[in-house]
Amino acid sequence: MLHHTTSWRSFALGLTVACSTVIAPSVAAKQSHIPVATFAQDAALSKFQITKDGTYLAYETTVKGERLIVIENVQTQARQAVPVSKKSNIEWFRWANNEVLLVSYGKSELVKSGQASNRIKVKGRVKATRLASFDATKSKFKWLS
Repeated sequence: MLHHTTSWRSFALGLTVACSTVIAPSVAAKQSHIPVATFAQDAALSKFQITKDGTYLAYETTVKGERLIVIENVQTQARQAVPVSKKSNIEWFRWANNEVLLVSYGKSELVKSGQASNRIKVKGRVKATRLASFDATKSKFKWLS
């Protein structure tokens, strides 16, 4: 057991030394330090999701005060925006496979007294959600629910 642990430590140390000699000079040449203010800025991009094969990257961003989802081809860096519902918020998004992104939109609705919703009478605010898909290879948006 000691031999096994020692060999892993030797491997890790060798890898660290190799990486530091190859990577460190190029990183140091570009920038000697990262300004502290960088960490205090609002994130312009968030909620990253990558396909299993690594072809596409989906993320949320803000453009002109509106939240939207961008799909980027990692190799070509071509970008496309997923249509945004003006009356709904983006709840979540996930890759269904290597081409199709599932997106859940939600909004709060006011239900008046006496309205039936799934045979239950409700009054007040309820959250309604809809599911959509976006095929990144065909740029095709489709409501699923």
